[in-house]
Amino acid sequence: MRNFFGGVRLKGGKDLKQIDVTDIGFDNLYFWQSFFRAEWQNAYHEQEDLSLPDIMDEYCPEPDECLAWWHEFTQYDDYVMEQSDGYLDQPTTLEAALGDGQTLAIAFHPGDTVYFINGREIGCTGPHPIQRQPLPYESVKELLSHEYGEQLFFLLLPMAVMEKNEAKGAKIQIQSLLTKLFPKNICGDMAQCIVCALTKE
Repeated sequence: MRNFFGGVRLKGGKDLKQIDVTDIGFDNLYFWQSFFRAEWQNAYHEQEDLSLPDIMDEYCPEPDECLAWWHEFTQYDDYVMEQSDGYLDQPTTLEAALGDGQTLAIAFHPGDTVYFINGREIGCTGPHPIQRQPLPYESVKELLSHEYGEQLFFLLLPMAVMEKNEAKGAKIQIQSLLTKLFPKNICGDMAQCIVCALTKE
């Protein structure tokens, strides 16, 4: 296991199975490209016939290297997928303080990503995605004012839901933030796919 984030080893020999938001910098493109492929695998803009994974596959380099890194990060192996449907007893788990006494935990299983706030599952994004407790987009957007707020915003965005009247402003904001991670020429289409996935019918 390559025990690094953004090319830097974790401090104090920390077990990779337990990480926090300070370990996830925007310089770690392997993490973020893999995260977006996994969490937004069903993000689709019907009018333009665009899916977020297809956009990334065309314009983002080294997809095979990202996948290999993600498999190590999530502790993937064929046995786990066959015997436990991709779920681990000790998945790689990220924890972060959200303020107001709330703690986010994201468990990265080989076959699913499961989200918790204060130990209560709020949703997952695997083959059968579900939001048990969807978060208003506005509350996720408020995280941008926190320390490591941009990372927290992207990490929690898959659990958000937005109203149609929020979609235009959200697209502009998400597109701007995506330029920190992806080629500028694809960020508009990526943002549109994300907004379509989050907007209430």
